[in-house]
Formats: sequence, C-alpha cells, structure tokens
Amino acid sequence: MKKNTATDSELFFWVKSGQENRTKRIHGIHHTKAKTIPPKTILKKPRADIDSARAGLKRGWIRATFIVREDNLKKIKALAYWDRRDIKQILDEALNSFLDGKEIKTLPEPEN
Repeated sequence: MKKNTATDSELFFWVKSGQENRTKRIHGIHHTKAKTIPPKTILKKPRADIDSARAGLKRGWIRATFIVREDNLKKIKALAYWDRRDIKQILDEALNSFLDGKEIKTLPEPEN
C-alpha cells in the first residue's frame, strides 16, 4: 500500500490561492479554511458605580488575587470539599482566626 504524504503547501493550498470554498482530501480527511465563529454571549460591563472587584458580591466582600503554596491550596480545597463549604468560607475562617486578638494599625492614606 502506498503511503500518501502531503507537503505544507498542499495542506494549506487555500492560504496561497484564496480559495475558501474548495476542499482537498489529504490522508482521507477533507481540509477546508478555518472559519471564525463569533462568541455566543457578550459579557456585560459592570455598572459604572460598582467596582469590578466587587461586582456580583455581597456587601463587605471583594475579589483579590494571592500567591499561595501548592500544598496549602490542596489542603484548603480538600477541607472545603469534605466540609461541603466554599473555599472562600474556609479562607475567611482561617484569616479571622489568625487576625483575632491582634492589634493592627490602620494604613496611612495615600498621598495624591
């Protein structure tokens, strides 16, 4: 049985020729020019009076990004799974326990 080999120029003939509707059969597969598919939904912009870090959250909550050690993250995820709670609930409880009873000075206001 003779093996069918195709070069890049044969695989991408439509790039050079501009032929979008023609197909070419290579290795038993029809190759056509890829078409762009528009997104199904368009994300809504948050309202101007709501910061995006707070959008969709209850009052007093904010989104934040932190870098954590992988082993601690695995433990937090496992604890949340087995306790049937959200990760944010586990983290909130842990932070409250850590911060409880500590004297913390407020940050100075930024200078503009």
